[in-house]
Amino acid sequence: FATFLAAAGILMLHTTQEAGHVVIGRLMVLAAIFLVVWAMHVFNWRADGLDLKVDMSYEDHVGPVALVGSILTALLLSSIHAAYSFVE
Repeated sequence: FATFLAAAGILMLHTTQEAGHVVIGRLMVLAAIFLVVWAMHVFNWRADGLDLKVDMSYEDHVGPVALVGSILTALLLSSIHAAYSFVE
């Protein structure tokens, strides 16, 4: 999902020079970078727990919420920008 989010952000950066597209594209790329870094953190945390045979909860409570939130925010911002551009 981070790849799709980054690809959409890069597409918005390079298709037009409108300030709204550039800002939304940069936010989408930053959200994708955050998701990749978080996924790497969770992977290493779980791998360390398994290597040390620690009895712990391996659930990720932040990642899925951040993923859905970033996708919904990107969709909402893109829709608002498209509606605003249509009205002008």
